[in-house]
Amino acid sequence: MESIFICPKCRAALTISTDHYDCQNCRAQWPISAGVVKLSEKLSYWSLLPQELFQDFLAEAEAKGWREAIVSSNQQQVRELLTFTDSPSRADGSFYLSLTDESRVLDLGPGWGSYTFAISPRVKEIVAADTNNEALRFISLRARQSKISNITPALIEPLDYARLPFADNAFDAVIMNGVLEWVGAYLAQGDPLKIQSACLKETARVLKPGGEIWLGIENRFGLRYFYGAPDDHLLYYAPEKRLAYTTLMPRLLADLVTRQKLGRPYRTYTHSLWGLKRLLNRAGLDRLEFYYPEDDYRALSTRIIPVEAMEAKRQVGSKIKNQLVAGLVKTFDLEPALCDSYFVLGGKTK
Repeated sequence: MESIFICPKCRAALTISTDHYDCQNCRAQWPISAGVVKLSEKLSYWSLLPQELFQDFLAEAEAKGWREAIVSSNQQQVRELLTFTDSPSRADGSFYLSLTDESRVLDLGPGWGSYTFAISPRVKEIVAADTNNEALRFISLRARQSKISNITPALIEPLDYARLPFADNAFDAVIMNGVLEWVGAYLAQGDPLKIQSACLKETARVLKPGGEIWLGIENRFGLRYFYGAPDDHLLYYAPEKRLAYTTLMPRLLADLVTRQKLGRPYRTYTHSLWGLKRLLNRAGLDRLEFYYPEDDYRALSTRIIPVEAMEAKRQVGSKIKNQLVAGLVKTFDLEPALCDSYFVLGGKTK
């Protein structure tokens, strides 16, 4: 079978050997270890579990089986993972993609694989690509224990570098659910907006003409933020601080606030409805459809409604507490811009 991987160093096509991939151009070798294709030499760790606890869990999962290791763990953090591993309804958004049993899908930032495993029975191959080796080892282990053969875990560089190790036009669909807002957070310098733009252009490169992207993200101007909901992404760094209103601020001001309150720059950019449309269009992704998830873009088992639909507008408008503000929002047709999050389907025409 022809390899879809390219060399991270020289971008030439890779060929597979028994336990590694070879680059015939620069002679680099990229190992396959514990079922994970390792296409990055840059270490990066991001997870709901501390790294040491994750490694202990992997040893338990190898010995007991992945599900038993979760449900029997004496660590609450581990037991709570069942929602992220065995909840097929979390991947309901995939039914909006034009997938067939010949499709090849890229799941960028798969986490614990909730989308990867839910989609795998419907497609030819799904590549789970992440910067977290432990997460990919878990996906590989679970696939092996479940006798699933069409999942390929791949360790890649952080998306900030915009160098995906995949051939042009390799995939029929790409999933980026809860991923784009973190692009730019790995690097300590450079404009996060430009870094996200480069990442999306690289993502469009590996999509086939006619290919589709599923993207889920919070709305920078989501209504709940106006009522003081904390910035979701800053909670990862300091859950006890619960900083609010940062998404609504000019980004330079948000940067000053997070440097003072958290000792770190503001680099987790979300976008408005119009800003996200521009960002995707500039990347070469068109045929955009924006939906309002009734609950959240990560919980798509509930209904998702086109943001311009009257029902979506009524639901958003009903959450506005001030009647005068509600009237102004309705008059100027601003409800679509105030959805808390967006489920986006995009296509690549060329």
